[in-house]
Amino acid sequence: MQEREDPLISVIVPFYDRDDFLEMFLKSVGHQTYEALEVIVVDDKSSNGSLIERICREHNARYFRNDSHSRLSQRALARNIGLSKSHGDIIVFSDVDILVSKTAIETHVKFHAKLQGAAVCSQLWNMEKGVNVNQVALTEDALKAVSKPFIQDTSFRWSSLENIQRSTNWWAFLSGYCSFKRRDIMRVNGFDPFFEGWGGADNELGYRVVLNGMDIVYTQNPMAFEIWQDKNLEERYRSVLTNIDYMCRKFPELRQFEPLVARKREVEDWLKGHESKGNARFSRGENIPD
Repeated sequence: MQEREDPLISVIVPFYDRDDFLEMFLKSVGHQTYEALEVIVVDDKSSNGSLIERICREHNARYFRNDSHSRLSQRALARNIGLSKSHGDIIVFSDVDILVSKTAIETHVKFHAKLQGAAVCSQLWNMEKGVNVNQVALTEDALKAVSKPFIQDTSFRWSSLENIQRSTNWWAFLSGYCSFKRRDIMRVNGFDPFFEGWGGADNELGYRVVLNGMDIVYTQNPMAFEIWQDKNLEERYRSVLTNIDYMCRKFPELRQFEPLVARKREVEDWLKGHESKGNARFSRGENIPD
């Protein structure tokens, strides 16, 4: 079947309790040069669902909700809910704390016009603490000026539309801003919904992409810029350990995969240090914040 000249793009974003981020994200999508879009917001158990639903209506986004009883975030499940409700020929997955330039979706579409059987992954940049993102123009140069690149693995080459480098490096795959042709993400059955909390679900998806004979294309244009926010590292790191253990049970061959072993060791060392620091402060009678 021949694809339409302007394929419909489904932009799927999971969300939890940051309506200010959601409004910024939806505004950035509204400024895209590519117009054949549907935007799907999946509310991951937010406490203010009626407000989020209203924001979605104001920005012509479709609203769905994950009301499972897990106390942890379930971004993987939320993304699958969005995928099941989508109609697009190309699926763009984005986190809600991401800003991109106006041509981001158009560029992803151009990549997929040249590709068969590949995921496209934008490089993530972290915006600096204290930046007023409402005062930053949505151009790549303006966003880049207040951000620093996050690079998980340097053992691959970046692609451009003129020079596409297909990769099987699944470890570097990050789903903060990525895209698939619909048939390709359906071929790997989307995200694994058993991942909860933070970490692992994107790497695991990248691994299954490669196992299914597909490639990953990493691009610096368009870049994706993550808004700085306070994070509960202890809670996140504990879920990282749980997710690493789950991933190794699912794929026993990864128990000896050195980057994964190193990640687990790094997180365990951080948690031990954090625990020791907390116990020392408690013994001195200091108040420890919640």
